[in-house]
Amino acid sequence: MVKNYILCLICCLLIGCKGVKKEELKGKWRAVQLTEEGDSLKVNLDEITLNFHEKGYDFTSTLNYKEAGIYTLKDNLLTTLDSLNEGTQEKVVEITRLQNDSLYIRMNEEGKERLLVLTRN
Repeated sequence: MVKNYILCLICCLLIGCKGVKKEELKGKWRAVQLTEEGDSLKVNLDEITLNFHEKGYDFTSTLNYKEAGIYTLKDNLLTTLDSLNEGTQEKVVEITRLQNDSLYIRMNEEGKERLLVLTRN
């Protein structure tokens, strides 16, 4: 019984560690939830979009914020480099879950953990 439990746990960990591929990200995503330290943030989620295409990405957020540029993937880490806003640096976030219609992104905002959940349009 214990051996089966350990084998199941190892399989789950291996499946969870699977790297994300660019083909899986392509498309238009819209935010459905944004939390900080587990609490929902009171923002207009309709304004938060993330689009991945062949040559790069574009992102919109609240207060008319926009960025676009190139991105790379290494395992579950998504690195973006904005080319719209001068003086920006690379940002790295973790994709914690990706399914056909949902994308979970974990990030750090001024020392606080944020989780952004998006669905594919």
